[in-house]
Order: sequence, then C-alpha cells, then structure tokens
Amino acid sequence: MATLAAGVLTLAVSLGRMGWPDMLAPRGRDSLTAVFLGETRRLLANHFFIKADAYFHGGYYPSVFDNQNAYQTAHFVEDAGHAESKNEGDEHDFLGRPRNWLDRFGRHFYPSEHIHLGEDSEHRHDHGHGEEREILPWLRLAATLDPENPVTYASTAYWLRRMGKVKEAEQFLREGLRHLPGDPQILFELGQIHREANQDLAKARNLWEAALRRWEEREASKAEPNLFLLNQILANLAKLEEEAGRNAQAVIYLRRLKSVSPFPESIQQWLDRLSSPSGASPAQKLKP
Repeated sequence: MATLAAGVLTLAVSLGRMGWPDMLAPRGRDSLTAVFLGETRRLLANHFFIKADAYFHGGYYPSVFDNQNAYQTAHFVEDAGHAESKNEGDEHDFLGRPRNWLDRFGRHFYPSEHIHLGEDSEHRHDHGHGEEREILPWLRLAATLDPENPVTYASTAYWLRRMGKVKEAEQFLREGLRHLPGDPQILFELGQIHREANQDLAKARNLWEAALRRWEEREASKAEPNLFLLNQILANLAKLEEEAGRNAQAVIYLRRLKSVSPFPESIQQWLDRLSSPSGASPAQKLKP
C-alpha cells in the first residue's frame, strides 16, 4: 500500500512539473493528490497514521490476528492529549504467553516488548531522546493525503514541540489552519506552544479563547460534540487565569468545566480551593 501511494504521489508531482496543475488542479499538489486518489486517500492516510503508531512502539504492534483492545486509540495521539483514550486491556501482552520454547526463543528476533519511543525503559540501554522523529515522516504523509484531519496536525505539532522543534511545530499548525481555518483543536495546540514553549501567556489566552469560541460555533450543536477537547480548553484556561491571579475568571471556566467533566468532584475541589480565604490571593507564579 505504501508503494502504491508513493507511486501515485510521484506521478502526481511529475504531472505537476509537466504543467498539468493548470488543467487538473488549480490549487496545486493537494488537489492533484485528491484527483488521483479520490476518497481512497483517507484510507491511505489512516494506514500511515497507524504506521506512525507502530513506529512509535518500535515495531511492537498487534496484527489483525492479535488482541487490539489496548490499541484502539493511537498511543502517540493519546500521549499528546489530543484524543480520548478508548484503549482497554493489557497493552504489554497482546502476544499472549509463548506457546512453546521455540516461540519463546523466536521472540528474541523481532520486537516483543512494549515501548514508546523517547521514553526510558528498564529493558533499554539507549534512552533515545529524539527517537520520536521516526514517526514524523508517516504523519506528514498522512497530513498530505488527508489535510482535513485536525488530529494529525495537533499531535504532530506536540511531538515536534517535545523535540524542541517549536518553530517547525508552529509552521505545521499554521499549514493545518490553511486547510481548516479556525479549527478549535489546532488553535488549542497553537496555544499550547505559546504557553509551554514561548511562555507568552497573553497569546496563549487569546488562542484558547478563540478555540473556545470556535468550539461553541462548530461543536455545541452536534449530537456528539467533542467534549474531550472542550475539557482541555476550559481546564487550561482556568489554570492560566488562576496562575495570573484572575480567580474570578478562573471560576467561570471551572463552573463550565464541572458541567462537562467526567470528574466533577475534582473540579468542585478546585473551585472550593479558589473560593477559600487562602485561595483568594494565590501566588502569582507567572505574569501574563
């Protein structure tokens, strides 16, 4: 499948160089890809998305014959905080117990340990900081084939940011906004960059407030709105306002968050702390 996709993309680019874009694709390479692949491009994009998750596990990944319950949500997306996990079961043991000594011996010759690239493991001697870059080519290919999936942009930017490639992460998100203007998930991750990497709290607030407005416009009326994203936006806005000493505004976000959070008791504890005399004037750790 990868060879097929690469061949089609190469053909598309070659035709582009021959002047075909003016006839077939006035909007350039993305449209050429759409012309030649049609809806199949989304299936290919999903294939490369899963391929990225397999690389994230160093090749240790369930096949269609294995138990996939612990891999329903791509782990690199779950770790990036851009999808609600649907994973259940033992992610370390989808292969099951070795059937015999030969099976046990054979597992020394292929990936048979659950790892995440870039994380330390007691079983690994190379602690591999920066290994996450191995997933990036697959994610870029997935974004090229399906430029209307905000999760691809947001999760890719998270891993770029984690590797210290902040500018590259921001550029990738802005590319996503060209395809998906005003997308709340992309705006949220852009705010994360300014909050975590640039320490620019004013820009982070503006971006998260914009993400909240766009969420209201696009998700609130849906039968199954993306409440996971709403939780992320509201929680980060509340934390930002609390750190800035603007408790009244933080309480507004927390009351809204409590109504949609799967953990309302924890949010109430947060509200109680802000409402207590000792929480009325929290230390201003960061200035906006």
